Amino acid sequence: MKGLIHKYRKNIIIIFAIALMIYFYFGSKQDLNLIMEHFKKIKLMYMILAFAIFNIYIFLEGLVLYLFSKFKILGIKFKDSYRLNLATQFFNSITPFATGGQPFQVYYLGTRGAKVSDATCVAIMNFITYSISIVLFGIFAIFTRYDYFNQQTDYGYLLLIGFGMNIFITLSTFVLAESKFIYNIIVNKIMLGLAKLNWLKRFKLEDKANKFSNFIEEFHKELIILKKNKGLLFKTISLHMIRNLIFYFIPILIFIGLGLEVKGHVFNLLVTMMFIQMIMSYTPTPGATGGAEFAFVSLFAIFFKEDVLFVAMLLWRLITYYLFILMGFLATISLNYKKSLESRSVAKRRSRRRIKKESKTTI
Repeated sequence: MKGLIHKYRKNIIIIFAIALMIYFYFGSKQDLNLIMEHFKKIKLMYMILAFAIFNIYIFLEGLVLYLFSKFKILGIKFKDSYRLNLATQFFNSITPFATGGQPFQVYYLGTRGAKVSDATCVAIMNFITYSISIVLFGIFAIFTRYDYFNQQTDYGYLLLIGFGMNIFITLSTFVLAESKFIYNIIVNKIMLGLAKLNWLKRFKLEDKANKFSNFIEEFHKELIILKKNKGLLFKTISLHMIRNLIFYFIPILIFIGLGLEVKGHVFNLLVTMMFIQMIMSYTPTPGATGGAEFAFVSLFAIFFKEDVLFVAMLLWRLITYYLFILMGFLATISLNYKKSLESRSVAKRRSRRRIKKESKTTI
């Protein structure tokens, strides 16, 4: 475990280096005395409330992970899934495009005794349902408020890029999983074809194509399972949507805690957070550092002054990111790594063998 965390220490250094530059950039444009005045006016109760509902957001994702885990794995408890989710988000927060969390999930469940294929299934099912919920919110935001935001800000193109990236990644994954024809063109013709070119061999495209192929195959299998279990599909997508709504409300509580007037703007503020989340999803830095701060200040500037937004942004990132990293790190080092779990498929086979032995003994 120490080696795994040590592997990502450069990422953590990068996060804080970029963050310091971003905060220095925004802070240098503000009146320091005015910023200190805003800090003095903070109503602590609203900050505590913001942190409390952020914990509900974490709790609900842990619940989703638990529902998928117990569907595939025997012996897992909610407290395991809750802490595993925190650890997953820790690795997501310190890797570009949040790519570190799912491999850690698979690694952890494997150390506990689950089959790697079943651990992978849990991660993929969570990815499918989360992606669907984000796309649904994106469609809602674009169709209800894009024209308004495009008129009010110079960054309307970023909203379209964010929405386009989310739609493209989600739909292309579904299409590749469902269409053998398109899958054959992308993987077998293009990716493996490029891998044969001498000047591209150093990029190990063949290995990446094989990993991508395995992911699509697993994605297809889990898609079939979710289609057959519509209750689980509906329940988990609903939980993801509820927790995302909670996430969108956090800045509103921070604004109220800073004494800002939000009455009459709540709907627009929620949609703003939907757009910010879409922009964050394609920011390549660990934890979307840089992109998250820029989007927050730039888009909320439609409603509030930049000096108070700087303070609000610092509080928002503290609650939803830096404290999250700390919680995730503590969860990672305190997880139970004892081999006490069992894949349901394995358990079923053992049960059948036991029944056969018992029946033979009886005869």
